[in-house]
Amino acid sequence: MKWKKLSRKLIHETPWMKIFEDQTLNPAGEPTTYTFIEAQSGAYVIAVQKNKNGEHEICLVQQSRYTNGTDAWELPGGGAEQAEDYKETGAREAYEEARLRVSDLVELSGKTYSMNGISSHSNHYFITRNIVVEPFVPDPTEGITDRQFFTIKQITQMMQDERITDALTIAGLARAFAYLGHINTG
Repeated sequence: MKWKKLSRKLIHETPWMKIFEDQTLNPAGEPTTYTFIEAQSGAYVIAVQKNKNGEHEICLVQQSRYTNGTDAWELPGGGAEQAEDYKETGAREAYEEARLRVSDLVELSGKTYSMNGISSHSNHYFITRNIVVEPFVPDPTEGITDRQFFTIKQITQMMQDERITDALTIAGLARAFAYLGHINTG
């Protein structure tokens, strides 16, 4: 048996998310209350270039995060606007956050759910090598303070050192590493 929704109540709403409380029957048929977040889905861009040594480099932005008090390195990305497809979202966010003009976006393996147990929020990841890098402009309204390109080796170290901790970024990087051939899949 699967979960069965009996009723739904809206608990809280913002422009970015809604919190619902559902009365349900769980897979065992027992009544339970399930509280979850419905958030707008979004897109992230993995912008790749090769450095002078021929190594892949990926663009990350440093963003101040209120919820955990960190300045995190993340992939540029964000929520889709009304009637916008995910490729458009990715291109818009890459420009807004990192001042990258991107094209020829290739979707990596469809959507990813960021918090399966508590949210319906999903993300789409796009990779491109076709980028135009414009001068970076910090965005204080979003807390974006820096943009840099890092090699795969540097990014791997940054994950180990907890300079990259955002699960959405880590998921996107894992897909990019596999796509670029930096993960041994066999």
